[in-house]
Amino acid sequence: VLALGDVEIDASAAVVRKGGTEVALSALEYRLLLLFAQNPEKLVTREAVRNAIWDSAGEYVSDNTLNVYIKRLRDKVETDPSHPRLIQTVRGLGYKAGA
Repeated sequence: VLALGDVEIDASAAVVRKGGTEVALSALEYRLLLLFAQNPEKLVTREAVRNAIWDSAGEYVSDNTLNVYIKRLRDKVETDPSHPRLIQTVRGLGYKAGA
């Protein structure tokens, strides 16, 4: 089980819970969350994120598409998506998963 703040990811069952309540994520959102949870407090470049998504989607992911995926994930796992604490943007570089 991986944890990112109050979000728990049971990778063996592919289940995500926030505060004990199960959160329904798409396959791409789940892969993104796993990527961030496996790299806590580390910079994950936009290129690394794009490569992780590209593997599962089988097609190129534009910056705008990536922004949409990140926003949807934040809407589901952040307590206050307009002030993210779990998935923070590092301007011009990528993202950093907070605790």
